[in-house]
Amino acid sequence: SPARRLVDDTLSPLQLPAGRGPAAAAPAQGGPGGATDAATPALARGLEEARAAFEVRRLRLNELLTLVLESMQQALSFRSLVFCLREPASGRLVGRLGLGPRGGEVCPAFRIAPDAAATGDLFALICAKGADLLIADSAAVAGRLPAWWRERVQAPTFLLLPLMLKGAPVGLIYADQAPAGSIVLGAEALALLRSMRDLLAQALARGG
Repeated sequence: SPARRLVDDTLSPLQLPAGRGPAAAAPAQGGPGGATDAATPALARGLEEARAAFEVRRLRLNELLTLVLESMQQALSFRSLVFCLREPASGRLVGRLGLGPRGGEVCPAFRIAPDAAATGDLFALICAKGADLLIADSAAVAGRLPAWWRERVQAPTFLLLPLMLKGAPVGLIYADQAPAGSIVLGAEALALLRSMRDLLAQALARGG
């Protein structure tokens, strides 16, 4: 697929472990961010708490969203963690909530129009395809990153976890860090992040 070719052309040697989407896979081990072994228990606790809240309908959708994102942020200390939600009128994924030292600052910049045929906008392509993607070094794919991101966000390394319903993008979890290569995710930590993302997608499908 175009997404697979795009990833193969630009992301080597970093590939996420098999998961959903044509760009799925897992990071290099080690690096400035260290291993994620210490973060895994915190992510597991956050997922367990969020699932319990979801199953008994104890939290409203926005409260569940905050719980999930705060669990991610506390476990992995991202520089920016942004949640985007589809805008009904335009179909764009718009930044709604930002956490981390720069999350609130960069959140308003996120206005992504998913496009499966996009060649010069990695965000638009990945969101349309529903592909999970970790970019170890954004400089390697600079020509395929949208102008709004390069001008207003600009992070050395970042992670994209789209939310899909019935094959259509309805949201996005974006996380970044500095320096390049400092988002280090083992298979278990990545699986937990994906489970948190999927739980939010279920909550959206249920209408909160």
